[in-house]
Amino acid sequence: MAVLEAWSRASENIETRAKDLTFRQVALTLVAALPFLIFFVVYFAWRVLWTAVTWLWSAGIEGWETAKKINGR
Repeated sequence: MAVLEAWSRASENIETRAKDLTFRQVALTLVAALPFLIFFVVYFAWRVLWTAVTWLWSAGIEGWETAKKINGR
């Protein structure tokens, strides 16, 4: 029964917190969360793009040097 009691207590706490919230608190949280989410996604998109560009660049250099070695013989 301990789980049910904890669940009941948690639901009461959630209901109490929900009643205490003001429009201003919710609006400020949403305003703060939006830039956070945008830049979180941008950061990981940049990391993926940068990784792809560096791999392509490295592959191009490696191919260029290999072709020079083959033609140099």
